[in-house]
Parts: sequence; C-alpha cells; structure tokens
Amino acid sequence: MGNTKSIKTLLRDTSKINRVMEAFSREDWTDMDRIIYVSNYLEYGEASISPHQQIKMNPKIRAQIREVDINQLQEQFKGAEYRKIVQQHLRKVGPRLELALSAAVEALTVEERKVAEGLIDEYNHRGYQQDFWRRDCADILKDICNEFAQAMSHVGSNTDERIMFNMFQIITMNFALQARNHKGLRAFAGIRKNWLFR
Repeated sequence: MGNTKSIKTLLRDTSKINRVMEAFSREDWTDMDRIIYVSNYLEYGEASISPHQQIKMNPKIRAQIREVDINQLQEQFKGAEYRKIVQQHLRKVGPRLELALSAAVEALTVEERKVAEGLIDEYNHRGYQQDFWRRDCADILKDICNEFAQAMSHVGSNTDERIMFNMFQIITMNFALQARNHKGLRAFAGIRKNWLFR
C-alpha cells in the first residue's frame, strides 16, 4: 500500500485521526472532496490543503491492485444482499475506512476520478431507495462495472477488470463510511455496526 509511512504515522496520532474524521463529517463537501482531502493530507501532512487541489494517480498503489475475474466475483456474490457487503466492509475495515478509500481513489487516473465522482453521486442517490440495499450484490457489481466502463468509453478511454472492481470497492467503502457515521442510514439500510448494536 502506498504512503505506508504516512499512514502508520497517522494511525499513531489521535489528533490527526480526529482531524481526518472531522473532514469527512463536513456537510459542505462532496464525498470526492473528502477523499481527496485525505489523500492530500497523507501526501503533504497539511490539514489546510484545499480538497479541490488536484492529486495525481499513484502508480505504486495502482500496481498493487490484484487481477480479478468479474464473472467469478459475480458468482461468489450471488445471493448476498448488497447491504451485507457494505456491512462487512464496515465491520472489517472500520476505523481505517478513510485510509482505504483514499488509497483506492489514488489508484485512479484523473479521467477515471472524474467518472468516479459522477458514479459516487449517482449511487448515493440510489441509496435513498430502500430496495437498493436489498438488491443482489452480484447485480450491483455488474451494474457498477458496466456503467464505469461505458462512462470511460464516452471520454475515449478503456478500462480493465481490476479498475472496474476498484470502482465497486470505492462506492462500497463510501457507503460503509457513511453508515459508520450515521445511525439513521444504518437503520434505513438494515446495516449493523456489530452483532449487538446498529
């Protein structure tokens, strides 16, 4: 994972973690604003950096994205409600969600990031429909991959299955982060933080 030293330093510094979490709670920023802020913070160590400052694709992080078979993943996901996958991310990644999410975004090129921003907004909108959370995860994966590939073709770029799955992970981790911070969303979507509490 890229920025290893910065991430370890951040994890040891409670005050820095609090500042990052405060950035993710700002209502006047978009989701992509928050993600870019964390990427900038990890890179430059400055909490005052504008979230709109352009960040470059990190080739080291991109190279670490594993090869995947989307059809095989669809078979593995088949039958699982999407909310369960979001819940799994919430429980397993938990306090490291901001870091994992920002790393996934750093793996994207500038063109891919622009497309990602539109897809994040679109899926946030779909999240207002309660039925969305109970859709089969295999279908959600297929939709995200197809929509991402189609959007990339419209800007004259191709993509591959590694980057399409990374886009699925970005949207899913973004939902998990929102669910972690908002009890109302967890209740609406049927997501539990742990076995005992919503």
